[in-house]
Amino acid sequence: MEGMTGIEMAYHVKKARSDLRFVLMSAMPISKDEWRDIVPMSENIDDFIPKPFTRKQLVQLVKRWEKET
Repeated sequence: MEGMTGIEMAYHVKKARSDLRFVLMSAMPISKDEWRDIVPMSENIDDFIPKPFTRKQLVQLVKRWEKET
């Protein structure tokens, strides 16, 4: 969505479709445990994966969410 960050977009989409999952992919030099304290509106993001990530790491993340739904 033009003029909007991905996190802002997640906020608006979550209001309409709370069943959707959002994963923050970022090159910010933070750990998986730190991102919720740093990222504004992070309550709309369900998980975080730091860049660069491997295909295996991404598949593991998606499979974890599949199990929880």
